[in-house]
Amino acid sequence: MVSDVFFVILLTLYIFHANAEPSVNNEGSSCYKVNAPECSGGGNYNCGVCECFEQYEGHHCECLRSSGSSSDPEDCITPESGLECSGRGACICGQCECELRINPNEASNYLIKNCVISGKWCECDNFSCDRFMGEICGSHGKCECGQCFCDLQWIGNACECYNATDNCYPSSSSQICSGRGECVCNQCQCFQIENSEYIGRFCEDIKYSCDVVRPCALCTIQKDDNTCLEICGNTTVIQRENLEDDVEEGEYLCKGSDQDGCEYAFLYKEIQDKTFVITISKELTC
Repeated sequence: MVSDVFFVILLTLYIFHANAEPSVNNEGSSCYKVNAPECSGGGNYNCGVCECFEQYEGHHCECLRSSGSSSDPEDCITPESGLECSGRGACICGQCECELRINPNEASNYLIKNCVISGKWCECDNFSCDRFMGEICGSHGKCECGQCFCDLQWIGNACECYNATDNCYPSSSSQICSGRGECVCNQCQCFQIENSEYIGRFCEDIKYSCDVVRPCALCTIQKDDNTCLEICGNTTVIQRENLEDDVEEGEYLCKGSDQDGCEYAFLYKEIQDKTFVITISKELTC
């Protein structure tokens, strides 16, 4: 509120001095200057007040009427924020002159030699865009008024995604991600299917969920041998201690608890299509 009142007072004084006729003609006085530098060379200085020539206006006769511009500082107020020149410039003759900004850290980006503030109200710049890995527009685009315009084959808010597919083709297949995933930013994102998911750089492998082999593992741990033969089928079951300390390549660790709240753990490994080796702990932890 105080700043608004102060602004109104300044504006009133500005208009008064720009348009007021001096009450006394002091021509010939020591305080009267013709084509005075105090009046930007565009008027006479009459003991504290600039009397502008016809083609000039402003408190210091600094504005040309012939330019078609207004000296009204209201023309510099940013509609969205209500700030003069967005708080990043000065209002000169009713037009915003934006600040210069040199930031060595931002200027290190190869696209930004100087950090530029621009726009009618200094509302735009080339350094306030999204960043990726610390770089404006990921160093793969141009920042214009808060938005990245990405180079060819780069997409994303910060131009962080390389929109190509050459790294998504396995040497053994002509299908993207082995037909088991989609190529995003030139990397495979593998599909998940019921009770399993595809894994690997090209989604070439499959990882089954623990639930696929859990019935066999739990049955064996509970030592219900007759039932286990039917449940486990051709699955091989091995018992050993310290499962978590001895996980081999291709093995996956699973944990759970039975109906009595006793905890168990087991490892499983697929040795061929849907044929598993299960390694179980010898004792339940109750």
